[in-house]
Amino acid sequence: MKNTKIYAMVPRKLSGDVDIQLKVHDRDVSASKAFRYIITQSVSTISGKVGPDGKGVTADGPLAEAQFSFPQYITADDEGNLMVLQYDGTDFRGLRQVSLAQNKVTRIPAGSPYGVTIRKSDNQVFAIQRDNAYPTILTGLAPLNTWQPKVFYATTVGSPVFGAGDYPLGGAYDKVSGKFYIINWLSGRVNSVDPVTKEEKLLVVFNANGFARIAVDNEGWVYVSSRARHCIFKVNPADGSYTTFAGTDGGAGFLNGPGTNAKFNAPEDMAFDSQNNMYVADSRNNCIRKITPTGLVTTYAGMPEEAAGYEDGLPSNPNSISPTA
Repeated sequence: MKNTKIYAMVPRKLSGDVDIQLKVHDRDVSASKAFRYIITQSVSTISGKVGPDGKGVTADGPLAEAQFSFPQYITADDEGNLMVLQYDGTDFRGLRQVSLAQNKVTRIPAGSPYGVTIRKSDNQVFAIQRDNAYPTILTGLAPLNTWQPKVFYATTVGSPVFGAGDYPLGGAYDKVSGKFYIINWLSGRVNSVDPVTKEEKLLVVFNANGFARIAVDNEGWVYVSSRARHCIFKVNPADGSYTTFAGTDGGAGFLNGPGTNAKFNAPEDMAFDSQNNMYVADSRNNCIRKITPTGLVTTYAGMPEEAAGYEDGLPSNPNSISPTA
């Protein structure tokens, strides 16, 4: 029996088709077919587990033993820590830190935040709060200060853009401008706050509720997801003008493809990688979608249009693109 395969380590981030050349002693061999570098991903559990009754509970501790109840939103700092915002009947909108380096999950004393964002230049965590007197509050949570909350910014009564009827559902920090963007669910308004000048500015009004989350990409563009309209909008931070970035406005469903030909069903939180690819929690399709900077939508992980469930493993076909409508 002859050996017919050679396994080799290859550099990361190769693009397109490349030629492979192999040198064995004094003999050079070129592959007859071009090599295509394809990155695949798998889904694995970092922390948390399903309880005996099929539900989760809130329990801190080592990663393998900690538990979560209805985790909803997640963000990460540059040190490998995850911040998880969860909701349940007893720990209303509780914030938890998942530390891979320390192998533990701990509760962060952030009150009852509606959203969370991280300023990665100093890994400062900001929780978006609300009360009747001051509609929007940014609470700073610094690890060097043992996570003790400190009011970083609070809107005042009579604010030109924040009102008593606002319902801040999330926020995002823009590393380009240094501003915070806050989305208000009931009013459909997106406001910005400059933490240095304290200037509050109305960016855009969508005139409808059902808007879920807000995110900023690596170039400073603002994105807003709409559960009710089943799409994602791209907002120009300079003038508030916006276009539909991905999804069919008002048309729920599941369909991969370019831009507005694709379909979502109640998209929620968004995050970006270093290449400016967006990852979206497509909540009612029970999967994670990936959107390239040009707007191409694919399924990254999960089984769309199937019943919700829990299972680790490889995505069924993460790079497939279903026919467009």
